[in-house]
Amino acid sequence: MKRLLQIIGVLLMVAVIYLICSLSAGWILGGYDAPSTDLRFLVVNVSVVAAVLVCLTIVERLLWTSREGILLSARGFDPVALLWGLLLLVSVYVVTSPLESLLSPDNRSFPEGGWTLVMTVFIAPLFEELIFRGRLISMLRHLCSPAAAIVLSAAMFAVAHGNVIVAIDAFIAGVILGYFYYLKGSIFLPIILHCFNNAIAYAMMQISYHDMSLQELIVSSSSFYIIYAVAILIVVAGAGHLIRTMYRIDNHAFEYYKAQAPSADI
Repeated sequence: MKRLLQIIGVLLMVAVIYLICSLSAGWILGGYDAPSTDLRFLVVNVSVVAAVLVCLTIVERLLWTSREGILLSARGFDPVALLWGLLLLVSVYVVTSPLESLLSPDNRSFPEGGWTLVMTVFIAPLFEELIFRGRLISMLRHLCSPAAAIVLSAAMFAVAHGNVIVAIDAFIAGVILGYFYYLKGSIFLPIILHCFNNAIAYAMMQISYHDMSLQELIVSSSSFYIIYAVAILIVVAGAGHLIRTMYRIDNHAFEYYKAQAPSADI
């Protein structure tokens, strides 16, 4: 029970830090919900995620004398794993796409421009992976198994995205990204995968398909069902491998990967 309360305390602390940083950035920089320009959008969001990362790093240093560090193995630049991860992420999006008609859509608007592109595709993935896969998993590893840390960090990643539709995709993506972080002992692969994932989402928004379902984008309904069936097979295969791998995760396995990979206490 004590360990459970500690885990809940860590998750609540992360949520409070995120809230405080978001409100502070909005107050100091003149509005978080609807930045008027793409440059303001960049500045506000960079301020939030950078502040969250710094706060979590300080908190971990204060609470734990022993720290895992963020894993930085060169194994994270595996092109085969990158292709497999991208295929999984895209397939998950296809499989969950029918939920758009059942749940409230994501109606948030973002300013158009190059700085929004930079923030969405490059800076946000970098900081979010350092926060949720790197720092948060490191903190949770003091209190639970690596598999539980991956799932809990994915849950917090989903909550940070707010909208129900986006949160569902974010949770599943968070589990996949956490899985690859563990598998390769490196934060580099999750960052690259996250960048590609956001680039695809941003491209879909920019070509004016944001308010259309995936099925509406595909003129032929038979083509959609074929694509959907293939995506289900890929997700099932990926889930099976992920579950088997996470089932085998234990402290010794995580320590093995940590020993194989340089890390940075950032």
